[in-house]
Amino acid sequence: MSRLKYGYSIKTVIDICVYAVVTGVIALVVFAVSSGFNLQFNFKTVIYAIFYSLVVIASYSCSLIIFKFISVSESGFYSTGLTLVITAICGYLLFSEPFTLISVIRVVLMLISLLLIYLTERKTNKNDNGDNNALKPKVNKNKIIGILLCVAAGFVGVGELIISKLFAIDSEVTSSNSLF
Repeated sequence: MSRLKYGYSIKTVIDICVYAVVTGVIALVVFAVSSGFNLQFNFKTVIYAIFYSLVVIASYSCSLIIFKFISVSESGFYSTGLTLVITAICGYLLFSEPFTLISVIRVVLMLISLLLIYLTERKTNKNDNGDNNALKPKVNKNKIIGILLCVAAGFVGVGELIISKLFAIDSEVTSSNSLF
């Protein structure tokens, strides 16, 4: 039951909004530094900031909901692994980044490792006859919901990376002094 306490640590919408504002300010600092302190404030910059803030709020909200269903360590494995896989695929599809045989092997190995983590965590119980030799897997609905939420969090995490990449390559908001 102690692992569920993380899901209840934020009690009001105001706390989430304060978190979002602080995160937005941090994002602004990151954008300013990454643009070589030559950030061009225009309509596109505001759009990037709004979408980035919305994605951060969605990411944080997903995390709070995930912790109601699975532990922090489990969510870390699933969310991080899925984010890596989705990022590699989106980089190839959206930004024409190289997707070599090594990239395919990495994605496949990550998916296999996530599957193995899931399979090794499944609990077993006695079958209906009480026979200890015939164990059947017990389906844990909370774990399934938590993993599905991790998939959603993986897509949200990739959203942050996509917005950052689009920002970095957009000449209307970054200059030639940009760190990218």
